[in-house]
Amino acid sequence: MTETDRLLALSTDDVERDFVAAMVPLIQNAHNGRRSLHWRTPMAYLLNHGQSWAPVPLPTSIMHGALSDCFTNAWKTVQTQPDLRYVEGYGYDPDIGFPIEHAWCIDSAGRVLDLTWRDATRCRYFGAIFPPKAVVQIQALTGVYGVLDGSRWRSVEPLLKAMAQQPKPLPVR
Repeated sequence: MTETDRLLALSTDDVERDFVAAMVPLIQNAHNGRRSLHWRTPMAYLLNHGQSWAPVPLPTSIMHGALSDCFTNAWKTVQTQPDLRYVEGYGYDPDIGFPIEHAWCIDSAGRVLDLTWRDATRCRYFGAIFPPKAVVQIQALTGVYGVLDGSRWRSVEPLLKAMAQQPKPLPVR
């Protein structure tokens, strides 16, 4: 089963199927002929670590951020709301009709809290959680909050690979 087939099988409605169909060119170019990297492109990383996420309305206790600043909006909110997690990937707004590199937060139930898009409950999301340590190190390395920025991928990917190979801490009893 191809990655596209796997994502289509998980689709639950027409908007989600449109999202997956729009992602096909990105998925097909995920490896892009680059053999020196473990994950050759940000999309290859997402296919390995990402998942679909369901949106919910933004709680009134959390304010929307600037429309064009999703990476900063999500990161700064995670810093002040420790129960939230930072996620990057692709968002799909049916009014736009194609996937956009995007960042959002998820709550402890795994629901999308989008601080940037005003009507997020209509949108679809596919992305990966990034631990705060990774975001801080990548931001220090690149000067931007976006982890999956394709233009900086050659410098970011080795750091993500090293983090993936670190032993996981034992659960606290």
